[in-house]
Amino acid sequence: MKKHPPEAPCTGIRRAAQQYGSQRRLAAELGVTQQALQKWIRKGYAPLLRVRAIEALTGVPRKELIDPRATELLQPVIENFDDVMQ
Repeated sequence: MKKHPPEAPCTGIRRAAQQYGSQRRLAAELGVTQQALQKWIRKGYAPLLRVRAIEALTGVPRKELIDPRATELLQPVIENFDDVMQ
């Protein structure tokens, strides 16, 4: 019997792709390759500059989409992301 690697936990970026319908559709809407999106899913988070768009498209909160190690450090930025990015 062939062993399969354990499935990665359901992170925010994985959930966002599922909610959008597919990795291919979400990647196309974001203007990135499916391979780029797959890399984010393997890592468990999206690049900061893509988080706002992913949140708007899928409804997954931005704090679930970023690197958990950065959450505490970036908390003020996350809370005021729209103001900071303008």
